[in-house]
Amino acid sequence: MKHSSWLMTCLVMVAACDPSQTTGPTGIIDMKPSVSGDLAGADLAMKTYMATLPSCTPVQITGSQVYAGVFNGCSCHKSTAPRMASAADLMANLVNKMPRAAMMPLVTPGDVNRSYLIFRLTGEGDLIPGGSSGFMPLGGSKLNTSQMCQVVNWIRSGALP
Repeated sequence: MKHSSWLMTCLVMVAACDPSQTTGPTGIIDMKPSVSGDLAGADLAMKTYMATLPSCTPVQITGSQVYAGVFNGCSCHKSTAPRMASAADLMANLVNKMPRAAMMPLVTPGDVNRSYLIFRLTGEGDLIPGGSSGFMPLGGSKLNTSQMCQVVNWIRSGALP
């Protein structure tokens, strides 16, 4: 009799199970907990983010070329993080590095839609969990199409030095 409450609990749990969650011919019930709304441990690769990009003719471009054509004129990051005072800084501080809050690497080689830098340059950073809205560079001077295509092609080229 002292085991009857335990037995009743087990029977109620089995009766409440969804039969569509059984696996295999033995009918073993999958007792995994349901997924909660908490994002802790969520795989962002499951969600597809699409930046609004200009039409760019695909060309191979290096980090040195994109630094000289785009980032060399950036005054904000000459001394502040992520520092970009040279092409070497560009590689060291952007490629496969995580920003302070956004949940996407700054630059993912070969994938512009998995590169938070692109979303900041297009003013769509707030699409990414933890990201910021507004355009980069700050002050309202957006990159022109040529500059934007240099960054896009550099990332598509594998974000090489």
